[in-house]
Amino acid sequence: MTIRFLGGAGGSGGVDLVGEGHITILPHAARDAPQGTWTFHPLPGSGFFLNGYLYNSTHANGDRVNYNVFLDAGTYTINVLGRLGSDAGIMEVLMDGISLGMYDWFYVFSDQTWISFLGINTTKGLKTLSLKVNGKNPLSSDHFLGICSISLWRTA
Repeated sequence: MTIRFLGGAGGSGGVDLVGEGHITILPHAARDAPQGTWTFHPLPGSGFFLNGYLYNSTHANGDRVNYNVFLDAGTYTINVLGRLGSDAGIMEVLMDGISLGMYDWFYVFSDQTWISFLGINTTKGLKTLSLKVNGKNPLSSDHFLGICSISLWRTA
């Protein structure tokens, strides 16, 4: 199966995703939060996906939230839709405790964007997907992390 997503004005550009489908994880469906306090912040009419985001209200380095996800063996792309901001920290994505990569959410203005981690190979089974605050940009004022959505696409 090939899925074509069109982006930009007038449907120009886009991304092909090949595989058996995807899993979308709603941010408030976390299994647990071993560090920090995580709260869903509703923003009706804001334009944010789901009209809000899950965030670490403790704003501490090391804050972490865990999700359970059952995956078939294969290669996946993990997309995280989150909030950019001048107070944002650096997010590390982990699967079963192994780091898949990091992304700095610092941006001068508050906005939302997708980030992707490509070519994640895994075996079949129940996995723990974790999002963790791991430091901050020197220009950022805080360790804030706001998550709107998580999706996993099987690509091979």
